[in-house]
Amino acid sequence: NGQIILHLNPLGDALALGASLTWGIYSLVIKRLSSRYDARFITRKVFGYGLLTILPWFFFVEPLNTDLSLLLRPVVWGNIVYLGVVASLLCFLVWNWVISHLGVGKATNIIYTQCVFTMLVSAFVLKERITLMAIAGTLVLILGMMIINSKNK
Repeated sequence: NGQIILHLNPLGDALALGASLTWGIYSLVIKRLSSRYDARFITRKVFGYGLLTILPWFFFVEPLNTDLSLLLRPVVWGNIVYLGVVASLLCFLVWNWVISHLGVGKATNIIYTQCVFTMLVSAFVLKERITLMAIAGTLVLILGMMIINSKNK
């Protein structure tokens, strides 16, 4: 937020750490599987098992309590198709392919550059200011990647 004063949120921090850990575990599992299976096969299985495990939650624990007529709107279907096909299926398919060809370490370095692109695109598209804190955070991240990569050689 461009501030030096940190507002800690233990639950949010724990969730962010948990998300990072599960993404790391997922990437390592995908790397092992990619030596035996094609990225399309792996992605299909991940989505299939993911759908099977989330459906009981969706139907029994947290049932949909909304007006189903919303599903008749074209903009809603456009969003669902975009989220399902582009933001999920296509991205996971590309990630699984990248891991099988570059390895987990190099692929993860690509993800770390995301903050640079996010900062630049938000400045261009959303007209957000690029702050000194954002630049400092980006430089620390890039420096950390360079140190880790130099030790791996």
